[in-house]
Amino acid sequence: MFVIVNGTLLLLKLGVLTSFLPETFPKESYYYDWINANILIWGVILAVHSIIVLRHRFTFFKKWEERQIQKYMDEDKDHVDKYR
Repeated sequence: MFVIVNGTLLLLKLGVLTSFLPETFPKESYYYDWINANILIWGVILAVHSIIVLRHRFTFFKKWEERQIQKYMDEDKDHVDKYR
């Protein structure tokens, strides 16, 4: 959906689709300046969403979590052994 919508908007901004627009529709280039911001903002939101949804597929996060668990287990073991 991102590619279709923003691709269409980009083609509209570049003037490729202006022949399909009605005569009363604005065709000045400054009218389409918001399209760049739309692509950037929507792209950042999509990237963050993808990272959150697919985080279990990234091994870095899983390895980091395992290292942290192991660190806390070692600290707990050292603490218990200190009082034996």
